[in-house]
Amino acid sequence: MKRVLIVDDEYLVRLGLQTTINWESHGFQIVGAAADGQEAIALFENNEVDILLTDIKMPGLDGLQLIEELKRRKPSLYVVILTHYNDFSYAQKAILLGASQYILKSELNETNIISTLERLLNTMEEDEQPRRGSKNELQDYFRRCILADAQGAYPDREGVVLPAGRYMLASCRCDTSTLPEQRQEMFYRSVRTMIDKVWPSPVINNTQAGRYLRVYMLLSVADQAAEEALRESFMRLSGNIQQYFSMVYQVGLSTALGEQHLRQMVEEAEAALKQCFFSEKPVCIYRAAPPPRETEPAVNPAKLQDLVRSRDWPTLKAYLREVFSELRAAGDLRRAQVAYIDFLSVARQLATRYNLLGNAFFTEKKLDYGNFADFCHIDNMEMVITDLYRTAVDLLEGQGKCYSSVINRCLQFIHTHYRENIALSDAAEAVNVSKSYLSLLFKQETGINFSKYLMTYRVEDAKRLLTGTTYKTYEVAEQVGFPNPYYFSKVFKDVTGLSCKEYKNLRP
Repeated sequence: MKRVLIVDDEYLVRLGLQTTINWESHGFQIVGAAADGQEAIALFENNEVDILLTDIKMPGLDGLQLIEELKRRKPSLYVVILTHYNDFSYAQKAILLGASQYILKSELNETNIISTLERLLNTMEEDEQPRRGSKNELQDYFRRCILADAQGAYPDREGVVLPAGRYMLASCRCDTSTLPEQRQEMFYRSVRTMIDKVWPSPVINNTQAGRYLRVYMLLSVADQAAEEALRESFMRLSGNIQQYFSMVYQVGLSTALGEQHLRQMVEEAEAALKQCFFSEKPVCIYRAAPPPRETEPAVNPAKLQDLVRSRDWPTLKAYLREVFSELRAAGDLRRAQVAYIDFLSVARQLATRYNLLGNAFFTEKKLDYGNFADFCHIDNMEMVITDLYRTAVDLLEGQGKCYSSVINRCLQFIHTHYRENIALSDAAEAVNVSKSYLSLLFKQETGINFSKYLMTYRVEDAKRLLTGTTYKTYEVAEQVGFPNPYYFSKVFKDVTGLSCKEYKNLRP
């Protein structure tokens, strides 16, 4: 029986957790309930505790500090956090400190609590006993599948045995290359917690991190209703990751098959994952592809070059839309890749002919054919190609000598609206690209992130106002987009190394 310590500063929450659930019938024992972190430490010292069930935001010693302290004393302690929907940033920190699961307080009921703890119990049992036999072989099989080459050279499943039943395999992928290093561990822990909530007791849950977070989940499904519920669960998972981390998490699901078709499930899940490239939704269930047919190349290089040389951007833009509309209708990943290579080949020829390679946007890195692997969706590819050719036209007209058209338009937006309360999302909407794409492109081309550029630009204007006008400091702050003069003073000193008063005194 696993021993649970409850910590929450709300009396009714503590009382409800203690009295409305038959803990012992589920294999758990409540050893105490504390109103704050200090009381929890005292109970922890006098009792053996296996699981900490704690609120995060509490007066005095809060949940984050409590987790850190108790994990230091007992690293094997398992932690489940109680959080509100709006406090997910605290949940992320708690996961980084070692929390295993979380429960939203809006969903605090016996079913959710017990199902969460039972999933945790399965994890604890696996940690306490080394994996053996079939499950270990399955783990190894999926690990080799993740590493299989792009041609689909999946490993032989000899010796890998599954109990009789119907299964679906989920192949999941998320590009984490743009994630700051200091946030990666938090991201992986958070996603693992979210994944654990998708489906109770998966047959296998194999995860591999790197540039791409890859997850394989083999799940038992009893009927068609369970299959649909599984798909909806993955849709919620993908939506949560998009909302909390602004990252695309795609899932390919195999059809439901018997235990003897494990290899087919792997191949179907991988094929479904590729179908996400063209889908409006991040979760795709495998569908058989139509037989390949001979088609004309999607890109006409001669026509593309003529349109660029003519500087006729409206007609060129319409042609690009036509090509991508055709690629979407075909739904053929290989054809999209060939089109991307054709687009870059023409761009390389134009860059060489018109001496554009010295430009920040026409670099060998930008024109690398291997960049196709960076696209999780055809929309991303279309944005990059459209921006590439818009930049080519601008450069041939003597415009945009430093940055791509997207960044030029973004900079113009900043220079026009910096006095207002603007953010990256406003700039992304103004230039009609996604927030994550603009963030990545802005850092690549300018060398700094959006917020730092905006602050620096505001400070440069503040310097002019401090020395060339009679405005007081708080008035200068308002003029350059800082409603809080104290924050303005801090930012000004961070950027210049001087206080506003020191800067004014240095000027003649």
